[in-house]
Amino acid sequence: MVQKPLGDSPVRCILTLMAAIFVAEGLIMWLLPRVAPGLPGPLAGLLDAGLLTLSIAPFLWWLVVV
Repeated sequence: MVQKPLGDSPVRCILTLMAAIFVAEGLIMWLLPRVAPGLPGPLAGLLDAGLLTLSIAPFLWWLVVV
C-alpha cells in the first residue's frame, strides 16, 4: 500500500485543503487590483474564480491522486 503524503486522516486533508485555498485566495485578492485595476465586478469575480481554480488544481491533484 502506498502511503499518501498527508496520511489517511480526512480531517488533516480537509484542513490542509482549506489552508491552501485560504492562502491562494488571499494572494489572488491582493494581486487582482494591482494586475487588473478597474475591472467591472462580474468580470473581476470570474477572473478571481478562474485564478483560484488554476492555482488550487495542482495542489488538489497532489492531495487526492498522488
